[in-house]
Amino acid sequence: MTRRAPKRAPRDIPTDGSCLVTSIRLCTDEPDKATLRVDKINMGRIERALLDKHHVKEHTPWTDDLAQELGPILARSRALRGAIRLLSTRDRSSAELRRALRQRNHDDEAITAAIERLTEFSMIDDARYARNRASAIVRTKSAGPRYIQAKLREKGLAQTHITPAVNEALEDIDLQDSANTLATRAAATMSPTLDRETRIRRISGRLARRGFDHDIVRKAIEHALGNLDD
Repeated sequence: MTRRAPKRAPRDIPTDGSCLVTSIRLCTDEPDKATLRVDKINMGRIERALLDKHHVKEHTPWTDDLAQELGPILARSRALRGAIRLLSTRDRSSAELRRALRQRNHDDEAITAAIERLTEFSMIDDARYARNRASAIVRTKSAGPRYIQAKLREKGLAQTHITPAVNEALEDIDLQDSANTLATRAAATMSPTLDRETRIRRISGRLARRGFDHDIVRKAIEHALGNLDD
C-alpha cells in the first residue's frame, strides 16, 4: 500500500527564496485583503496594502525577510479563520478552542490573538458557555452539583465561571427529588434476585457518580427501597 506524503503546511515553506508566491487572490468578503499562496500553499489572508508595501506579487521569491514581516500576520489570519470554522460547528470554551487549534498546528501567539479577537466580538464567552452547558446537563439528566462542575472543568472552564453557572442551573431544581427519581429508576432495572445490600451499593454508586451528596443519596435509597432499618 502506497503511503501518502504528509500534507505540507505554511511552516514547511523554506524562506531561502527557492519558493515563489504562486497566487494572490482578492477576498470577495474582505475587499481590502487577499489570500496569499506560496508554492501553492495557502499562507492566509493579508491586507493588500501590506503586499504593495513589500512589493509582493506573483512569482516573488519567499525570503526570510518576507517571512519575518508577513509571517506572523498570516499566521494570525489562519488561526482566526480556523477558529471561526470550529465555532460554526458548535459553541466552545476558549480552552477547548485553544486545544483544537493547537491540534491543527497553529502557533500559540496566533491562537491567543484569535481568541482575543473573537472574545472582543462576543463569539467566545466562557461565562455564557458555562451557563449554557450547565443548563443543558440539568435538562437532560438528574445530576448533582459535583457532577456538573466536573463536566464543566472538562471543558477547561475556570471556577469563577463554573460556580455561578451551576448555582443558576440548579436554582429551581429539587436535588432530593432528582435523586429520588434516579434511585427509583435504578432500582426498577435491577434483578429481583439481588440481595438488599447489593441493591443499596449499586444505587449508592450510581447516585454518587452523578454528583449527589451523601445525605441526599441516603434519603433517595430509602425512597426507592423503603426504610433501611426494617
